[in-house]
Amino acid sequence: MAMLDLLDKLNGEYNRINNLGRWVKKEDPHILALTATLTNLQNQFQSLQGKYQALIASKDTPPLPSGPQKPSTK
Repeated sequence: MAMLDLLDKLNGEYNRINNLGRWVKKEDPHILALTATLTNLQNQFQSLQGKYQALIASKDTPPLPSGPQKPSTK
């Protein structure tokens, strides 16, 4: 299951439980656990997404020359 699919499923479950009216006091242990898990997964996904974007950006930039450069003779 892809990360976005899992987040969508958790969000749907949160909405289902919320619609049952069990969210009244925000103290139901199932709701609290689901909310904490959802938040944790979203943070992990955002962290991975940032690392992936940084990796892609580093591959798009040309490598820096290393050592002394000899003048080209064209």
